[in-house]
Amino acid sequence: MRLSDFQDGLASALLPPPGASVPPPAWLDALLAQPGFAVYRNTVAKGCIDALQANYPAVHALVGTDWLRAAAHAFVHQHPPTDGCLMGYGAGFAEFLEGFGPAANLPYLGAVARLDRCWTESHLAADAPALQAAWLQLSRQLAQASEDVGTRFTEQALAMHRGEQEEKPIRGQVTPAQAQELVEEGVPIVPLALPKVSGETLQ
Repeated sequence: MRLSDFQDGLASALLPPPGASVPPPAWLDALLAQPGFAVYRNTVAKGCIDALQANYPAVHALVGTDWLRAAAHAFVHQHPPTDGCLMGYGAGFAEFLEGFGPAANLPYLGAVARLDRCWTESHLAADAPALQAAWLQLSRQLAQASEDVGTRFTEQALAMHRGEQEEKPIRGQVTPAQAQELVEEGVPIVPLALPKVSGETLQ
């Protein structure tokens, strides 16, 4: 048996895709029967989910831990890691979220995930070209998917949170005191450093 065959078989047993109909190779039966294998499999999946949560902090802040980890669980089984280092794991998560049923009412989530991904890639890159162009493009996507309410952000966010106004994606400016008020009220917000460009350019 080639080492690559063993590695492929073990990987498919650790993170089988949802609804997989092809059983693992017979030679893995003895390993799969070991009580510790289920613990190892769960540990691998948890490590991948933890990595996604760490690599997408803005998405996490918007949807909460339970929602994100449920989405990450589905992503991990569809897109298992191809590298032993999970610092950069999660490429394609933005596209996954755009087709993820429970995210259908969050049209801006894919764009937010792309911003998170830009931060991850820039952090890991060694003297890589600047990501300014990609950042501007993603900023435009966020702008197109939300309404700029300026300094009325706190007022409108609270109104939507209390059910006094129809929910919709908005962006705007808040003072530190207003941000603290929103957090204490339980309003999901996330700080985004959008570029200071003209409205025509951003929109």
